[in-house]
Amino acid sequence: MENTYEFFLQLHRRFEGKRLLVVGIGNELCGDDGLGPRLIAALQGKVGAQLLDAGDVPENFLGKICSLRPEVIFIVDAADIGGEPGDIAVLETDELPGLMALTHNPGLRLFTYFLQQETGAQILVMAVQPGGTSPGAGISPAVQRTLNCLVGLFQYMDGDDSAEAKRAAPGLAV
Repeated sequence: MENTYEFFLQLHRRFEGKRLLVVGIGNELCGDDGLGPRLIAALQGKVGAQLLDAGDVPENFLGKICSLRPEVIFIVDAADIGGEPGDIAVLETDELPGLMALTHNPGLRLFTYFLQQETGAQILVMAVQPGGTSPGAGISPAVQRTLNCLVGLFQYMDGDDSAEAKRAAPGLAV
């Protein structure tokens, strides 16, 4: 695992000055599957990036995403990445497995491929290992910690030098 703080600094340098869109995917009524929408809600008013809660049917938002003309798209979703709950994998489109274990259709690879073709944007997927996705369940403590760290890290990437953003930065393993 590399240092998360350094990893996000590298991302910040790579995408600084570009139109950024953060897309949260998931269903808040199904435990950790709601990570993406929860992140979008937590980032509202805290970052300059465009934010979109795509719920559990992200393909319904393809037109909206394309109309925003992003240069960089971060997609955040819960996915079985074979890790411990709360672990995160940051993947580029060409690194996505064809049938990534998601609860959403069509597959994330097809979704990102279409977005890349239509927008020309660079796309990164932040896949977080869920602890549980049962209907009616709340978010697990491990995924809540990851969510808190992601909020701080996105704030820091956006130029927020606050104590909150710095406090969150080292708490996440990539």
